[in-house]
Amino acid sequence: MLAFLGLGSKVNYKEIYCEIKKGIIFVPSYSKTYTMKNWIKTAAIVSTLFISASLFAQTPGFHDVKVTEFEKLAKAGTGVILDVRTPKEYAEGHVNGSVNINYFDKDFKNQVLKLDNAKPVYVYCHSGGRSSKAMNIMKSQGFTTIYNLTGGYAEWKNLRK
Repeated sequence: MLAFLGLGSKVNYKEIYCEIKKGIIFVPSYSKTYTMKNWIKTAAIVSTLFISASLFAQTPGFHDVKVTEFEKLAKAGTGVILDVRTPKEYAEGHVNGSVNINYFDKDFKNQVLKLDNAKPVYVYCHSGGRSSKAMNIMKSQGFTTIYNLTGGYAEWKNLRK
């Protein structure tokens, strides 16, 4: 029994032993002592490890980044800085050079389509929720490179104090 996974560790659960090397989980078979109960335990452990790795995987071209990396990338000037907060939030403070498209606007998807989907987009909101959803919308619209600011503008502002 083997499953694909991007880890490099060993799992030892009583008599169940799995070894993970180069992205593959190896589970040796035991003839006499390995019962169906043990196989079920092993399958549960392997499944849990596989699902955990899948949850933390990220699609190439779509990145969640921290403030320092976001700032460095945005300063490079090769893309669009997109603020998806409300106009009121934007007026209270925003990242310099950003464009405001309100995520809650009924026309949000059409407004985003006006951006060049071949250029990187650096997207943020207040705390990261709306920008993450906006990133998924843009991904479905053919955008190829999107950087989402984790912690949003709140985190950006906290580092500026």
